[in-house]
Amino acid sequence: MQGLWWQTPALVNELQHSLDLVNDGRLAGKGRELHACRDYFGALDYLSATLARVENAGLTTDPIQRSAATRIADLLKRQEPAQQERFLGMPSVQALATFEPPILNHRVAGMTQFLTDITDPVRREASREHREFKTEWTSWRNSGSGRVKTVSKLCRAVMVVRNSLAHGEKTRAGPDMERVRRNRGVALVVRGVLEDFLDCILDWPSRRLCAYGTLQPGQPNHGVIAVDDGQWSSVTLLNGEVQDDGGLPFFTPVAGKTGKAELFTSEELPDLWRSLDEFEGSAYQRVLGLYQLGGLIGVGNVYSRTPAEDQWF
Repeated sequence: MQGLWWQTPALVNELQHSLDLVNDGRLAGKGRELHACRDYFGALDYLSATLARVENAGLTTDPIQRSAATRIADLLKRQEPAQQERFLGMPSVQALATFEPPILNHRVAGMTQFLTDITDPVRREASREHREFKTEWTSWRNSGSGRVKTVSKLCRAVMVVRNSLAHGEKTRAGPDMERVRRNRGVALVVRGVLEDFLDCILDWPSRRLCAYGTLQPGQPNHGVIAVDDGQWSSVTLLNGEVQDDGGLPFFTPVAGKTGKAELFTSEELPDLWRSLDEFEGSAYQRVLGLYQLGGLIGVGNVYSRTPAEDQWF
């Protein structure tokens, strides 16, 4: 598939680097939305730069010079139309489209002062990207048309958030605590959008579990995966190894190592993650990992041994 350009084994290192950033963001707890968003943006930047190099191999011009919003939109536009529609219909995207007050672009002239002192014309210009996305998304939802334009407007609005978070609370008059409060509220909403964005372009790993121990078919805890529909396939875990601790297997990320696992794919898995996380307990943390199946690379959830200092005893 066109959207799965990253599945080639030649890009394993680039993909692993991106997943490391995604996992850092995923493991950021409540109240650390700013940290999570920065990690997710870093992963998107790296993936989009990798795609640009793949598509423009051998060219003398530097494709990375295109705007970040354009490069990130390319990631989503490479997906099949049905997958783009699925993403645009996510609750997280709706939350961004209905978020109030409008998100402000801190790079607009006149925004280098306290938010309470910004004039209405400046505020209107600074909110333009978010307002345009709201309008386009509402039109798409009501008419079912304009998908490509909606994707572009969404990416422009999202990149405004990245730029604003990078700017922080700085103003020419000193720190603006109202700006801090608003940035945190925006990050809380955008975190979900970025998680779903990455889920979409990585072929929905939220629907995939790489089981290497007692959750596998025929093992004692297989019944914990209580879903009606799904498919199992034997895969090779990449950049990690499965070890044994008193009869309990555990996965540890190790560059260049491999291990065997059973891949479970199901549309019902997103509703099961909370109960699976509770079942695995604090000794394991769910991260995104790489696997190989039929010569292609995939991304799925895998339970990795939690560092001892982070475990609850």
